[in-house]
Amino acid sequence: MKKIFLLFICCFILVGCESKKDITTAEVEEKTLPELVVGEGMFSFDTNSYPELIGFADYVIVGKVVEELLVEYESVTEVRQEDGTIKMEGIPFSNYLVYVEESIKGNIPADRNIKIKKMAGLSEDGTKCYLFSDDVLPIEGNRYVFFIQAEQEGTNIVGGPNSTIPLDDNQKEITTTRSFISSEQANNIEDEIKRSVDVQVIDDRKRFVSDDAIE
Repeated sequence: MKKIFLLFICCFILVGCESKKDITTAEVEEKTLPELVVGEGMFSFDTNSYPELIGFADYVIVGKVVEELLVEYESVTEVRQEDGTIKMEGIPFSNYLVYVEESIKGNIPADRNIKIKKMAGLSEDGTKCYLFSDDVLPIEGNRYVFFIQAEQEGTNIVGGPNSTIPLDDNQKEITTTRSFISSEQANNIEDEIKRSVDVQVIDDRKRFVSDDAIE
């Protein structure tokens, strides 16, 4: 997980400490859309390949976002604005309560709520959205396929291109994907991901266990 985390820091060039704020996408829904700050990076696997995405992940689930929780801001630092003023900015990590509909890979059981930490989100003032390319910022009520890595402390973290695949076509998410998918396409994608488990390409990175997994 450190591999992706370091890429995220490099992409958005922020260093420092941490803060938290209760801000959700719903709070900016009626305002001007935030400026997208798109993260790019080099990965050790093909982020456009389902077998490789699955092989890198510890867990893959189909889940519905029940609630948007606090956004945590890590690597907070002083950033000089164009007018010369100093503003504190950090890398957002959006937290969600997700109902697990189905476990595609790993032993996180279905029919329960888990917390997911997404490496993306709105800035503290809501004017920017930090998001990887080919990614979406989840919203309440929508279904997604989440490719999860477990951190050492047992946290479920999701981040990087195609780490969150939308399965609803209401076009409300902030997204850097090439286009929105139809319901029929979503069903086909979900089926393709499930089939890809049998041909997954396992990454030999160090792995940890989610607090939500059953031994």
